[in-house]
Amino acid sequence: MNKRTVIGVPPSYNKDESLELSSTAKYMKYLYQKGADTVMTTAGTSHFNLLSVSEIHALNNTVIEEFKKNKIIGIPALSTLQAVDFIKEYSHVNDDVSFMILYPERFYNYKQIIDYCHKIRDNTKSPIYVHGKTIRIASGGSWDYDHQIINEMFDSQIIKGIKEEHSNLQRSYNFVSNLHNEIDVIVAGGSMRRFEFLESAGANSFLSGIGNFYPEIEQEYLD
Repeated sequence: MNKRTVIGVPPSYNKDESLELSSTAKYMKYLYQKGADTVMTTAGTSHFNLLSVSEIHALNNTVIEEFKKNKIIGIPALSTLQAVDFIKEYSHVNDDVSFMILYPERFYNYKQIIDYCHKIRDNTKSPIYVHGKTIRIASGGSWDYDHQIINEMFDSQIIKGIKEEHSNLQRSYNFVSNLHNEIDVIVAGGSMRRFEFLESAGANSFLSGIGNFYPEIEQEYLD
């Protein structure tokens, strides 16, 4: 897999806190001119919890239209039917667009997560990533995505990669080192420092830090 930095896209707002898109369009042009490879909208950085579904669509479409290289477009935490309807809105996209699934429920078993992702897979030809955010367990505690479920979904051609978010760095290393070596692994939290540790386990990409302002710094690091 090619090494790259993935730049999370924060939204802009008017003074009345409504979504403002012209600044996002200018920002996408700036990142492209600076040589950025991939941008991403995602639940945290892109404030999905503060936006309506129509506003998320507006933000996503601005990113798709204005950034001329690779885009990973986040799907908010929606029910199965709502997530399918959401992704159907992007039937017009080109080959440079992928999508990222954020599972909306508590963890009960592998099958529910796989079925959820499979339903979305069936409704797009674009590559799919999983947002590897920790999920609450129905009986208490929390569950992190493990290599078995990610490898199974990759082998079944449901997903292309994962945005990794384990809270424990050693567990993250063990997780990444057991993934199929063709899975696109984007590590988050710590940016270059986290990637420096996890690259030897098989990570090939990381969510940007300083690269949000100066993409060339992170590219120089990768080079």
